[in-house]
Amino acid sequence: MALNEFGQDNNAYIPVATPIDGPVDHPVDGPIEYQVEYQAPSNPMLLEAMSRPRAAGHLGILIVASIVLQFVVVFAVMVASGESFDPEKQDTSLSLLVATVAIGLVLVALAAGMTRSASCSAASIGLSFSNWKTDCLLGIVVAIVSQLAFMVTMLIIFLAWPGMQDQVEANPERINQMLPPMHPVLLVGLITLVAFWEEAIFRGVLVTHLRRIFGSWALAVLVAGGLFGVMHIIGQEPIMAVPLAVIGVIWTLFMIWRRSIVACVVGHALFNLGQLFMLGHLTNSTPTP
Repeated sequence: MALNEFGQDNNAYIPVATPIDGPVDHPVDGPIEYQVEYQAPSNPMLLEAMSRPRAAGHLGILIVASIVLQFVVVFAVMVASGESFDPEKQDTSLSLLVATVAIGLVLVALAAGMTRSASCSAASIGLSFSNWKTDCLLGIVVAIVSQLAFMVTMLIIFLAWPGMQDQVEANPERINQMLPPMHPVLLVGLITLVAFWEEAIFRGVLVTHLRRIFGSWALAVLVAGGLFGVMHIIGQEPIMAVPLAVIGVIWTLFMIWRRSIVACVVGHALFNLGQLFMLGHLTNSTPTP
């Protein structure tokens, strides 16, 4: 049973009593007979209390805040590094990675605050943890489905464009260069935090706000999935946006089903860790003394 933050069953129907003879707007003699009908509970992710312009404004504020914060962080790292600033250096890349996680968490807090100011609960952007045990288990399923979808999509790409395989083979080396060697526990922690803020922003905030703007779940899912894929091709071949967009759509569907990002966060983290393990990064991530 999925309970919300008020201890109510999310899937339970709400009893609503109405007069049998319709609304009564004048005095009547004797008792009024009522009939009880059951209505499905409202989905908080519909953001019914938020206007479309306000939803668009929230996304605009988050975009501007993200750009400003990234500029500030990069500038601060450049000043701290002095003339030796090099994004590919281990110390610099680790600083940028930690800063990126911090920026993501700040954006999540900002999004949650704006959502609450619009008279919408945290659950309206997927921050619902009432059924977290089941969702954590489902996260394993999410990771498996994501990995299968990734492999199938890549296979289709290689069959359609045989020459693309040689270009994609350079991706593992680029990814390993982007991630500095670190203790596995620290790496797992960072990957989990990255999964949390990305799911909260790309699924919890972006999808729900796009649905409010477009009035369509399908269009919101496709647009958000495409943006997720495009924004993850930094340092990779552009064609990688396709399988990543497919995975983004899968994670979004799980979020809509569960009305929570928990399963997606777990699946996202496990998927990323699985990719790093296959690249040999986890086994080689502990710096030698």
